[in-house]
Amino acid sequence: MDEILVITTIAVIAFLIANVACRRSVAKKHSPTFVLAIGSAICTACIMTVIFYGRDLFTRGFWDTENKAPMFILFPIFFGLCALISFVPAWIVVLFYRKKLKG
Repeated sequence: MDEILVITTIAVIAFLIANVACRRSVAKKHSPTFVLAIGSAICTACIMTVIFYGRDLFTRGFWDTENKAPMFILFPIFFGLCALISFVPAWIVVLFYRKKLKG
């Protein structure tokens, strides 16, 4: 159940960031590009990483590998999964705005 909540949170944040970026692009009379989807996915992954790990991310004990899993391996995996999951809603938003501008 917690995984569904995390995935839903990732999708909502990605949707909001991509929506704001596309609206800004349209307001400047530019067609939204798919670079916005990639940027939105990376921003969403950064936000979710800070939400999930919090202030521990910036401490030495977090990255220390004694008596626990090495975070220098788990951190990029979590970041990559968040970016992949958030790319789908961001891509859908960019597609919507591109079709909206064509029609």
